[in-house]
Amino acid sequence: MILRAMKSSDITEIVRIHGLFYQHEFEIDELFDKMLSSFVVTGQNDEIVIAGGVRTIVESAILTNKEFDVKKRREALLKALHFSQHICNKHEYNQLHAFIQDGQWMKHLKKFGFVETRGRSLVMNVGG
Repeated sequence: MILRAMKSSDITEIVRIHGLFYQHEFEIDELFDKMLSSFVVTGQNDEIVIAGGVRTIVESAILTNKEFDVKKRREALLKALHFSQHICNKHEYNQLHAFIQDGQWMKHLKKFGFVETRGRSLVMNVGG
């Protein structure tokens, strides 16, 4: 197996593989948008076994002072989300992620446009 940088000549095969196995799971553009580095892993005859990359995502990290009543916190959340959307647009990101443990605030976020991701979110700590 050989790991190498993705080349423009790989795209046709990547699109074909996506169409066969992943067209109902995610859009093909997700393999190319905002990648820090794109790669393929090829077999003995340069056939693509894996195609992918490392992508940047935008996450909203918010701490909420629960000493305030829910109406004030809701108003503050709306302001924070509006600003976060502005920042995403400014930097040409089309998604804003939020990782949340509080079920009640998850309901609030869903009211304001957040949806559950396809698949389950996983994280791996690297370095340090």
